[in-house]
Amino acid sequence: MIKGRKIKEMPPDMIRWLMNLPKEEAIKLFEKVKKRAHLEKDKTLKIAFEKGVLTKEEYEQKYKDMFYDDYGMDSFIQYLDAIIGDRKVDCFVTHNERMLRIKEELKERFGLRVASSKEILEEMERKKKR
Repeated sequence: MIKGRKIKEMPPDMIRWLMNLPKEEAIKLFEKVKKRAHLEKDKTLKIAFEKGVLTKEEYEQKYKDMFYDDYGMDSFIQYLDAIIGDRKVDCFVTHNERMLRIKEELKERFGLRVASSKEILEEMERKKKR
């Protein structure tokens, strides 16, 4: 997250609402987000390289253009944004199947957990029952 942006905990009802949006509405919503994220991509990479999160070579060999989702968003750039941000986050939530398949590798390499919305909702439900 680049300085100045705030991350807030998303309420379970909002997560469910987003998960159940009709595809057409989800596409419209994500088109707006995608435009903004695309403009921030170079800035996010520059900061990540400067902070030593990863090298340009590592990015280009292992992660570049590997994690685009159904909406055309590069989930890896969003993940990096969460890592380099000013605010501590416990988890990066995504529906990107390619990222979810290597979530343990990403956590080990970068230190930030990756999970699906479904996993997070299940954890919240378990905590409620305690």
